[in-house]
Amino acid sequence: MSRRMWVVSGLLLTFLVFPCGLLARNMTVQTLLFLLVLFGFGLLRGWRALLAQFKLFMPLAVIILVLNLLAGVVMHHPMQSLLHGTGIALLMGNGFFLVALLLGSLRFSDILSLPLGETVRKSVLLIRILLARAEGVLPELELALELYPQAESETRIRRRFRRGMQLILALLLFVLEEAQLVGELMDNRWQHCRKESV
Repeated sequence: MSRRMWVVSGLLLTFLVFPCGLLARNMTVQTLLFLLVLFGFGLLRGWRALLAQFKLFMPLAVIILVLNLLAGVVMHHPMQSLLHGTGIALLMGNGFFLVALLLGSLRFSDILSLPLGETVRKSVLLIRILLARAEGVLPELELALELYPQAESETRIRRRFRRGMQLILALLLFVLEEAQLVGELMDNRWQHCRKESV
C-alpha cells in the first residue's frame, strides 16, 4: 500500500476505536471533533466543497433531532431525548465528513492497491464515486426544488423543512440510480479486464 493509504487507514482505525467507540457518549469530545473535522475539511477540500457536503448532511441531522424530540415528548423527557439525538447527529456527522474527506483524498490507484478482496475494493470505489456525484448534482436538485411551486400559506420554517425532506428523497433516488448504473459499469469493466489478463 502507498503511504497515503497507510495514513487514511490509520485515521479511520483511530476514529473507529476512540470517537466512534470508547468516546462515543462524550458530547464534549464529539463536538470538538466535529468542529475540527469541519475545519480540516474546509482547509483541505475547500470551503465551497464543505458547504456542499454540509447541505448533504444537514437534512439527515434534522430528521434525527426531530425524531428524537418527538420520542422525548411521547416519553415526557424531551430535553433528554434531544440531547441524545444531538449526540447521535454529531457522531454521524463526524463519520460522514471524515469518510468524505479521506475518500476524496485517495486516488483510484490507491484504492485498487488495497490488500482486500475485489468486492471490498469495488465498494470503496463506488462510495467515492457516489459522494463526488452527489456533491456535483446538489446545486441542480436545489434549483429544481426552488422552481417547484410552493404553498403561499406555508410558514418559512415549514417550507424549509419540507424542502429539506424533498432534497433527501431526491438525493436518495439519484444515489440509488447512480449506484445501480455505476455498479453495472464497474462489473463489466472488471470482467473485461479479467478476460484480458487471462
